Amino acid sequence: MIPKKNELKEIEQKLSIHQTSLSVRNLKGCLMQSALDFTDYELIMFPYELIKTFLLSGSYDILKHFLIQLWEKVRKSEKIPFTIGIENIPINNSHENIKIKIDGKLSKQQKELVINRAFDVVDNLISNDFELKEKSRFYDAFNAHLLKYNLTEDSFEEIDIEKEILNKRK
Repeated sequence: MIPKKNELKEIEQKLSIHQTSLSVRNLKGCLMQSALDFTDYELIMFPYELIKTFLLSGSYDILKHFLIQLWEKVRKSEKIPFTIGIENIPINNSHENIKIKIDGKLSKQQKELVINRAFDVVDNLISNDFELKEKSRFYDAFNAHLLKYNLTEDSFEEIDIEKEILNKRK
């Protein structure tokens, strides 16, 4: 289902009340325009500092509510993974980006669970309870470590891009 422009505009206005907006960046990180202008956009990116601000201010439920609302509006096909990206996570004296791919048809409660787990992964990365793989030669193409959520096991694993490519060649 393609969202109507006025539906996305309504979400954009509600987000602006909380001094939050979503934007699209190209691979070089340059700001392009509002994410809500793209009807086929299935990746939502958050800077880590924004998430931290929402958590510290007690507004986490607002962020989760709008993320689920956007997820339901912009997702066109259950066959295409929905992706939540988090940028500039402070890990071991550097900053990392992650993109979490979520497959399949999920209920609203499952979406809430996935969002909670996604933000838990960030905490686990910061506290070194979850370790990212070494950056492969494909890292720059995605500008992030790619993780996949396994709903059955309620866990995340990092996608080994090189291994995925080799498997597709066979």
